[in-house]
Amino acid sequence: MQGKTPSGDAGSTLAGQPATVEGVITADFRTTTQQGFYVQEEGIDADGDPTTSDGVFVYCGTNCAAVSSLTIGVGDRVRVTGTVGEFVTVTQLTVGAGGAAFVKAGVGVPAATALSLPLSVADRERYEGMRVMVSGVVTNNFTLGRGASFDIADSRIPTFTQVNAPSVTGNAAYAAEVRNRYIRIDDGSRAQNPDPEIFARGGQPLSAANTLRGGDTVTATGVLSYGNDGWTGSGSLDTYRIHATAQNVQVQPTNARSDVPDAVGGSLRVGSMNVLNYFTSLVTSNDGCTPNGTDSANSRGANNCVEFLRQRTKTVKAILGLNPDVLGLLEMQNDFDKGANSSVANLVGALNAEVGAGTYAYINPGAKVGTDAISVAMIYKPASVSPVGQLAKLDNSYDPSYLDNCSRPTLAQTFQSNANGGRFTAVMLHLKSKGSACGALGDADQNDGQGAAYRAREQAATVLGRWLATNPTGIQEDDRILMGDYNAYEMETPLSILANAGYGNLFASSAYSYQFDGQWGSLDHALASASLKAQVTGQTKWHINADEPTVLDYNTEFKTANQIGSYYAPTPFRGSDHDPVLVGLNLTAQAPIASATSTALSASPASLSVTSGGPAASSTVTASTQNYSGGNLTVSTGNAAGLTVTAPATTAPNGTFTVTVTAPAGTATGTYPVTVTTAGDGGTPSSSLTINVNVSRPTAATVNHLVISQVYSGGGNTGATLKNDFVELFNPTNGALSTTGLFLQYASTTGSFNATAGNSNNLALPAATIQPGAYYLVQMAAGNGGTQNLPTPDASGNAAMGAAGGKVALVNTLGTLSGPTDNSVVDFVGWGSANGFEGSGAAPATKTDATITTAVLRAQSGCTDTDQNGSDFAVAAPSPRNSASPVTICN
Repeated sequence: MQGKTPSGDAGSTLAGQPATVEGVITADFRTTTQQGFYVQEEGIDADGDPTTSDGVFVYCGTNCAAVSSLTIGVGDRVRVTGTVGEFVTVTQLTVGAGGAAFVKAGVGVPAATALSLPLSVADRERYEGMRVMVSGVVTNNFTLGRGASFDIADSRIPTFTQVNAPSVTGNAAYAAEVRNRYIRIDDGSRAQNPDPEIFARGGQPLSAANTLRGGDTVTATGVLSYGNDGWTGSGSLDTYRIHATAQNVQVQPTNARSDVPDAVGGSLRVGSMNVLNYFTSLVTSNDGCTPNGTDSANSRGANNCVEFLRQRTKTVKAILGLNPDVLGLLEMQNDFDKGANSSVANLVGALNAEVGAGTYAYINPGAKVGTDAISVAMIYKPASVSPVGQLAKLDNSYDPSYLDNCSRPTLAQTFQSNANGGRFTAVMLHLKSKGSACGALGDADQNDGQGAAYRAREQAATVLGRWLATNPTGIQEDDRILMGDYNAYEMETPLSILANAGYGNLFASSAYSYQFDGQWGSLDHALASASLKAQVTGQTKWHINADEPTVLDYNTEFKTANQIGSYYAPTPFRGSDHDPVLVGLNLTAQAPIASATSTALSASPASLSVTSGGPAASSTVTASTQNYSGGNLTVSTGNAAGLTVTAPATTAPNGTFTVTVTAPAGTATGTYPVTVTTAGDGGTPSSSLTINVNVSRPTAATVNHLVISQVYSGGGNTGATLKNDFVELFNPTNGALSTTGLFLQYASTTGSFNATAGNSNNLALPAATIQPGAYYLVQMAAGNGGTQNLPTPDASGNAAMGAAGGKVALVNTLGTLSGPTDNSVVDFVGWGSANGFEGSGAAPATKTDATITTAVLRAQSGCTDTDQNGSDFAVAAPSPRNSASPVTICN
């Protein structure tokens, strides 16, 4: 029925014709999306032709319910009549409701045919639908958990450019060879996220404690078929696969987990570690586990606090297992500008909570490094090493051909051993990934094995070699180690470029740190200068991530409630997708040099927005000072825009302080730099940063009239500085407005407005023109106290207003008002416990006591008028403005 092979995937010559077969059920998938079962001839009935298959898939589709009414199962002989056809190159017999008949129970399944890998894909069709047995090592477990499948091969398959120079023809030939080397094992269900996932060690379900690692040895027995995992997307592909049960998959744990990395010797340990997007700005929700909220547009890490805390625990466990004296971190959130709230500070805090305060510190750039959402970072043990010189950053400011919008900026820091003064420069890099081209270079994937963005990585490597020759940290030191995620395998061009620059790879081509598409290699390298290589005592890649199934990570999506618990453990395993790298060093003793004192400043936020004449905005500045034993740092600020800037006079060497900025009324719109400088004893160390302040005009509601912008009723009262009460008017419009024919009327909180001309609570305003954005000050009655006169008033009245509340109306007709909606009312303010007000509530009550008197002020320097006294006004110290005061132009 299937035809002879070698014909590859040739269809059956009987396609479309009716046929009857009799055989033994070897696998039953009637209740799955396969909707059928496999039958195979018994050994005595086999045709003896090695080029033809003795098995076939019986598809019952919507008739499976009728077929299932037969009491048949694996090991029973059945007779099946149907139509021969092909589905995704698989020969099948499609049967109707009555197309299957029971023949004999308990015959037993035929013996499995032993296969050996590699096995040509063209030779596999002859076994399609038959029971087979094959042994190999796990080379791909990416879909384990998501699709109940994994791949085995004759041996772990290296990535082409891990062991071969880039080549279009060579890569194509290698890909064809790879297809012959592996075969997929699945459970035949084609179900996503099955619970339990049956494939793991010891015939027991997969869990955090019971894994299936790359390199484990597997013998699988089942039915050979062809198809995909049951969904479209990453990892699912059409390929030959063996449908097996847990009992028919024997796993030998030949690649055991190691709770600690292999010994590297030496007196210092230097490492690098990809932390797979360690972000403290979470994606969907944040219940307070970090101070940085959510940022769904830019965050790449944990979705929520549950995931973040799981991620952080695994990351901390991995770092503690490495026990590094210096460690480069890749894929950290690029938020150094947040200072003590940055992601690297968060991680260091979690580390020190485990091993003791001050055990680890981080190198603080003080500002974002480049423009990408992720960055490299460095942490170290102050008890073991001290940073000397300066932190150096390689980006396109050094050489435009280093495209830091593709490859992240590289960081370099020289460290000195506290034990013997030996020094080395740690260089941490993260080059452009293979997934997409660097647009400026047009370096799309050439199918030579290097992937996309190959030119970006080559240019970065070239510039890096030149840059390091300049001793960018300011320390003359030839001992250098280059670590990180190169996104390039062993035989790719960036490694060759750096080798020619004098940096040799410490690892052999057989080393691996990453698994992709069932192939293995190293994207994470440690390259050393010749002088440092002689001081290397050992190196290792700790296989805690690449070998592990992806599903054992910290994420909670695509998992049942049971699996969210069973797939996770607070261990270092599968905290990332890359394995960390560790190198041991015995540095040659040198005469110690003084560790340079330095202060790194960072501001959060790094920019502020204020309105002219509006409320203040604040930024928290963090000072991180190294190698300094003096007293507090002095703090100074400066700006050339007339902004009002306040800051404390001093701060602790490693402390935080607040810088507050206001823009006086009349400040022009624009962005103004505010400089913040700290200095230690004698002026050293000194550091500065700039906070950009964006000044805008206040925004006005759409109004065409004068407004009451401020009312002060505490003049001359106890605690008052000003002698008189006052009412301030403001023109928020774009045109001049006249006071001709306007009156101010005052009433107490529950009193009535008096309509009598000449009453002390009423004032006819003298004729005047108020220009756009200008103020108009009306002086009212004086009290017995106070020490200062008002600025020269534009008009004067005699109303003695209530200290805590009242009502003031600006009207165009003097009369007995019933409230703010009367036709004569131009504007109306009720404050405190007033029984009349615009909107749904009065403005807040003003306060008078022995130490303070307050006024009610309209928001945005008078520009806000939504006819809601309760929200348009706020209580603040009185600030009387007259027609000579700076104008405030409303947008």
